[in-house]
Amino acid sequence: MRVLVFDPNPWLGLLLSRELDAAGLSTLGACTTNDAMKLLVEDSPNAVVVNATRVGHQGAEFIRSMREMDSLRGIPIVAIASDVSSESRLVDAGADRCVRTPMKKGDLRNAVDWALSVYRERSGP
Repeated sequence: MRVLVFDPNPWLGLLLSRELDAAGLSTLGACTTNDAMKLLVEDSPNAVVVNATRVGHQGAEFIRSMREMDSLRGIPIVAIASDVSSESRLVDAGADRCVRTPMKKGDLRNAVDWALSVYRERSGP
């Protein structure tokens, strides 16, 4: 299963990707919304992680844009939020699950595992 990790900070994106890689997942990394959208269309990941603590309102707009595209609507999205108000904004935009910082070891992996189970359910047998 492939997961797109969208974080404008390449070092933080790498850390997030390494956690998921260690869990046996394949990750794609993007630092800009344009790169993230390009990877979504070209590589068809099974789930997306958006570090909205780093992209702010752009994170919600990115999620909203994904939900508006028929071909991307079914891909589960895990958003990383810094507080309750940003978590609410991200869920309203279309995030399936939020993980709030500071994260404990395993929080991201558990959320992505859940997202991938949602993907399998949405994709059918």
